[in-house]
Amino acid sequence: SSVDQADPISDLCRYDWSLTGGYGYYSTDNHSFSAFAGYKFGETEMEPVTAPAGQQDGYKLTYEESGFFIGHSYSYYVESYGSLSLSVAYAWMDGTFTDNDDSATRYRYEGDAAGFSLGAKWTGFINNNVAYTFDIKNQMYTFDGSLNSTNALLATEVSFDESITTTAFGMTFYF
Repeated sequence: SSVDQADPISDLCRYDWSLTGGYGYYSTDNHSFSAFAGYKFGETEMEPVTAPAGQQDGYKLTYEESGFFIGHSYSYYVESYGSLSLSVAYAWMDGTFTDNDDSATRYRYEGDAAGFSLGAKWTGFINNNVAYTFDIKNQMYTFDGSLNSTNALLATEVSFDESITTTAFGMTFYF
């Protein structure tokens, strides 16, 4: 993907993985509640289409975050049609913001990233053996970092917000 402008100024690449475990703790009639927790890792790379003045070709910025999250979900079952699930989670992570400059101006900011994710998912049934899902999730995190290098030309603190919206469609076949 690219930064949202008429002529892109940077190419973006995002990579994520997570490990999650959950437990359904209450269910009655058409309602159920569950809690979940896990660990996640995310990395965003931004490479300017044209290298900034004084930077080599291939110059890029990298933002990484990793840490734990905990959340809660609620599901409402619609008889014969499927279920609607809503979830909220909070993550607290370690973050780093770096560049790959070869010169003395290379920087590394380290700090905390924290925030929420909100999600909604519909699961429907085509027949007894086939289900489909449509999922949308928004993750909103804030990073607050301090400079961890000896470069006196850079700001000693950096803070920014990150918002990632994902959608997914899936099919499940039961044997």
